[in-house]
Amino acid sequence: MKKDNALNYTIGKNIKLFREKNNFTQEEVAKFIDITQEEMSYIENSKREIRITVLDRLSNLFNIPMKYFLMENTIDVSDSIMSFRSDKLDKDTLGTISLINKFASNYINLRKIIDE
Repeated sequence: MKKDNALNYTIGKNIKLFREKNNFTQEEVAKFIDITQEEMSYIENSKREIRITVLDRLSNLFNIPMKYFLMENTIDVSDSIMSFRSDKLDKDTLGTISLINKFASNYINLRKIIDE
């Protein structure tokens, strides 16, 4: 497998892993990042590349560091995942979840810096 293909495979596999750990559907995440559900499927199955800006948005939504998308081994991130459920989550609700996660992550990082 070529390096680019291997990287796309790893990213796609991890996006799917974190999406499922958060109990989000492909359709919900696709709407959040302004693509179709079909395009989301292509990304998860390494048939399409994803922009770094989109990975940044997904890292906030899933409450994980961006580097987790690049790691080949499955990482247990259960402690950092908060699940929000309703029948359907719209784009605005996912945006709010993303902002809350980003705020919490930044707060934790700031506390680490202050405590050093």
